[in-house]
Amino acid sequence: MNVERCEGVYDPDDDSYLMLNIDDVKGNVLDLGSGTGIVGIHYSKKGCNVTSSDISREAVRCTRINSMGEGLKINVVRADLLTSIKGHFDFCLFNPPYLPDEEPNDPSWSGGIQGTELIYRFISSCWDNCDIVYLIESSLAPIERDVFRELKMDIVRNINYEFEELHLVRLVKDAQYR
Repeated sequence: MNVERCEGVYDPDDDSYLMLNIDDVKGNVLDLGSGTGIVGIHYSKKGCNVTSSDISREAVRCTRINSMGEGLKINVVRADLLTSIKGHFDFCLFNPPYLPDEEPNDPSWSGGIQGTELIYRFISSCWDNCDIVYLIESSLAPIERDVFRELKMDIVRNINYEFEELHLVRLVKDAQYR
């Protein structure tokens, strides 16, 4: 896959690659916070019906350029999380900005003062649109499991660094857990 980097858009990194090759992802997929579009492109090539979304105009443009460059028909929309997103998805894939930042100013990596503000907002509002969620979590800003007791959260895989551990987390409402 040849993904063009775009000015002002988060370049794919280890966290992006954690989102690829998740065995059970199929059907209708929402790639939220699409950036360059690498995740949506990957799953579209695997036969999924993909909608990609980002709040950044530059990222939406970049996702469109990259998906067209791969000859794919991905629905790309600009939205703040799930606002303006129509439909229901079997899987929602989200590589959110997750790093704590005392002065949040770069939405491509800054997750807010605690690092989890955007993640919590998403988790609290996604279940009308999403059956199963995969997202990236940082050990620097872990999701407090007690806040979301109704959810089953499993770490599917991780990457360890000297200073941080990144987790790919699978979330489902407990009654739906498979």
